[in-house]
Amino acid sequence: MRLCPAVALSAALAGLLHPAPLAAQDILLTGPGIGGLSAIEMREDGASALVLSDRGQLHEVTFEREGGALGKARVTASYLLSGEGLDPEGLALFPGGDLAVSFEGNAPLRLYRGGAGAGQVPQRIPLPIHPALPPNAMYEALAVDARGRLLMLPEDPGQSGPGYPLWRLEAGEWRQIAQLYAPRGYRPVGADFGPDGQLYLLLRALGLGFRNMILRFDPDHPEIPARRLLHLTGYPRSNFEGLSVWQDDSGQLRLTLVSDDNFSASLKSRFLEITLDLQGTSR
Repeated sequence: MRLCPAVALSAALAGLLHPAPLAAQDILLTGPGIGGLSAIEMREDGASALVLSDRGQLHEVTFEREGGALGKARVTASYLLSGEGLDPEGLALFPGGDLAVSFEGNAPLRLYRGGAGAGQVPQRIPLPIHPALPPNAMYEALAVDARGRLLMLPEDPGQSGPGYPLWRLEAGEWRQIAQLYAPRGYRPVGADFGPDGQLYLLLRALGLGFRNMILRFDPDHPEIPARRLLHLTGYPRSNFEGLSVWQDDSGQLRLTLVSDDNFSASLKSRFLEITLDLQGTSR
């Protein structure tokens, strides 16, 4: 297998993008049975999203916005993806509406043609051949590029460590296109492609609460260092696991995150939305 140059996901290699975030809003999502939210895909208009629960439910969520800012959120529909007792973690929305879902453990990916309607039987996509990964640290970071190619990387590098293998599905075969290195203590838990064609990666660290980092890089040019966009430390009780990247009507980049409350009273199901102005940086 041909290995591309390693991409170091370290702020030491390419500091923060500037300027600082223009704005950030956060809201809670509550309701019977709502919890365990691990992935999100925003619709292009920012008025709604698909949100994945680790109990196998896919929720349609609509947002009330005031001047573009997040207001209330409510679930308008829910679908049960699988009755097999699997733990869904990653979500990727294809340009044509197909959905891909990744799971904890060794379960193959599921591809839902045309979306996840009730009773639909998904196509199974085998996982890459890879040294053993810890069963609770499999492929949480899942994304699809504009060409319809799935990319994913594990939460733990397993026996291939310390680097994290980045896989891309090409013509039905998984190919490792890079070996990624995260800052100490951080692990990849979410990913999405932005309107600029770049891959945005959500990292999480555990300590006295949760910390997150968001990085951006080009999988087609792994020799170019990744850039750290944000370092989030102000939400120690928010377990952010899902990331969606989109562009609003004014051309600003928005990063929408969702947190997994693990169905615990001490945590919350929270949406955090950050607006960035990259000031001339390619979008």
